[in-house]
Amino acid sequence: MKSINKGSEILLNEAEIRLARYLGKARPLSNRSAGVVDRKAAPENQDIETDAVAAEIAMCKALNVYPDLTIEPRSKGANLEVFGIKIDVKQTRLENGRLIVNAGKIQSDTHVYVLLTGEIPKFVFRGFYLKYDVFNDKWKKNFGKHK
Repeated sequence: MKSINKGSEILLNEAEIRLARYLGKARPLSNRSAGVVDRKAAPENQDIETDAVAAEIAMCKALNVYPDLTIEPRSKGANLEVFGIKIDVKQTRLENGRLIVNAGKIQSDTHVYVLLTGEIPKFVFRGFYLKYDVFNDKWKKNFGKHK
């Protein structure tokens, strides 16, 4: 596994972009058909779904690990696992975006939350927080319906 520095840029190649587009369409369909509720803060949008999957692929590329290519229904879980450490990759197109984690994820088995900013094909690693830090009361904010 490689290390990654804050501010590192990750560029996806054409094959990785095609893979992200396929999974970005297939996963939401699989989740909906299984009754999994979408808790994203943004309205449903195919570009957002695709960018989220692309960010997962970018993080895997940066860490030199294989991405999860499955489309089985999922909720409240990590996107990837490295040496037993479960990682949930968060993505925003906002360059100064913040790591926002739904309070309901306190029940998940995720160990680390990572933030990437950008969109296909380029993402920037902004940092990470351990689960313990993410759910510390000093960071708690109310974002309306997505508490």
